[in-house]
Order: sequence, then C-alpha cells, then structure tokens
Amino acid sequence: MARRGLTLLIIWVAFLADLMIGAGLLLSKDDALQTAGLVMILVAASALAGLTLWFYVQNRRKVAPPT
Repeated sequence: MARRGLTLLIIWVAFLADLMIGAGLLLSKDDALQTAGLVMILVAASALAGLTLWFYVQNRRKVAPPT
C-alpha cells in the first residue's frame, strides 16, 4: 500500500511540474519554447482526460448488470 502511495505521489508531482514548466515556457519570448510549453500543457491535459475516462469506464463496468 505504501509503495502505491509513493508511486501516486511521484506521478502527481511530475504532473504538476509538467504544468508549471509548460506554463513558464509559454511566457518566454522564443517561439520554439512557447510551442514546447503548449505541447507540455496539452500532454498533461490529455493524460488527465485519459485517466478520467479510464476511471469512468472501470466504474461503469463495476455497476453494470451482468449480461
């Protein structure tokens, strides 16, 4: 259980770091860095959306009546 908590903590910190670094890169004057920042934020948002969808599907499978 402790190992799972540590894994989730590392993933959460990496997600937040990705968002913060991406937001910082968006504020730079270099177009390449702005593009990299946008890509980093979109990757983090896509991962969050995918994880939410995965949890939703898992939850629906648990409550669905057997066929």
